[in-house]
Amino acid sequence: MFQRYIKLLCTSLLLISPLTQASPTPQVLDNSATMQWLYQDKGVIIDVRDSNLYNGWPAPGELRGGHLPGAENLPLSWLKEDTDELAKRLASSNIKPGSPLLIYGSTPAQSREAVKLLHQQGFPIKQLHIYRDPFSVWAETPSLPLTHLANYQALVSAAWLHRELKKPAEQRPLIVEASYGKGLKYLLAHIPGAIHLNTDSVESGPEWNLLPPQKLAENMAKAGLSRDRTIVLYGQPVEAAARVLFALHYIGAKDVRLLNGGLKAWEAAGFATDIGAVEPNPVTSFGKITLKHQSYITLDELKKLQRDPGNMRLVSVRSWPEYLGEISGYSYIKGKGHIPGAIWGHSGTNKDNVVDFLNPDGTLRTDSFIHRAWSRAGLTPDKHLIFYCGTGWRASLTWFYANLIGYPEESVYDGGWLQWSRDKTNRIALGALPG
Repeated sequence: MFQRYIKLLCTSLLLISPLTQASPTPQVLDNSATMQWLYQDKGVIIDVRDSNLYNGWPAPGELRGGHLPGAENLPLSWLKEDTDELAKRLASSNIKPGSPLLIYGSTPAQSREAVKLLHQQGFPIKQLHIYRDPFSVWAETPSLPLTHLANYQALVSAAWLHRELKKPAEQRPLIVEASYGKGLKYLLAHIPGAIHLNTDSVESGPEWNLLPPQKLAENMAKAGLSRDRTIVLYGQPVEAAARVLFALHYIGAKDVRLLNGGLKAWEAAGFATDIGAVEPNPVTSFGKITLKHQSYITLDELKKLQRDPGNMRLVSVRSWPEYLGEISGYSYIKGKGHIPGAIWGHSGTNKDNVVDFLNPDGTLRTDSFIHRAWSRAGLTPDKHLIFYCGTGWRASLTWFYANLIGYPEESVYDGGWLQWSRDKTNRIALGALPG
């Protein structure tokens, strides 16, 4: 009997051992040690909470939202997906094995789970540290530093929108699904109450510039949108929503926001969708048109700025092959290359995506990757950045992103590569800029 007991005990220890090895114990830092880490720049700080919390929205019951200064955002849900995309994200965020890491989450348990997953990715346990307390402990201490995106309120979460829709009808935001065409995907599933808006309502060919302001205002009024109502946009793809958002901003809408992650985030949060179409409730007038001239750059204005650029920087947010001139990117654009002097500002793999600006779950990437890339290229907040792409969609999203993270002066050259390349008198550059 005793020998059997010893055998069972040994077997149990063998079974427990791998679990113990798979659950490494990181170094634990209190508030004081965490402050030392911050100001002595001891390594990379990782926020493993939801990206909306990182951006600045406080969780229920928390006094402040945002993140520790300099923190990268790497939500726990992404760490659980052991994919090539995760490896790319780790590399682009300067999160590499051998680098000291300080990890914090909504709870210590969340932080410890992140440590386990990072350890499985090859990060030595001796390099891993966690913040001892729940994030709320840090947030409720006013003397402890937090930062957030300059205009995080413009990028809303599915949870925020769901709460807003419980308000009386006249206080709810107007929800718009923006996409090109008749909205077939919208008809199959959309956020309850959302209307579909064809992007033809804000732009037209052959150059796909924005419609004249008065026509924009008329189309928005037909869709039930006015300058004084809060409007939340999502799109398929997100660039479509950004295009409509930019148009609304240009004619003076006071409160236009983007749903972070779009319909995918709404469904992932467990919220219901509807099918069919919601008929717009037209309003008599959009309201007073107050043009944001500084946001919208015409071809003539761009050429004038090129002659005396000052602090202006022209930024191409087309794909790298488009920028180099290897491809035009579009079946209806013959010219290849970029506008002389334009700096590449990242984008995606082709005209149909903006993966450099998106997280694995489709939310907008708001950690320091783009800011670092732009800073290396001289695209700093003290410069007047003018974004352009092929026809305006990608540039509109990048304009929104720059505003979100606090670049105070940014514009869209609306004509983009299509307009520039159609005029044979305009010079075209090929290849990358020196340096």
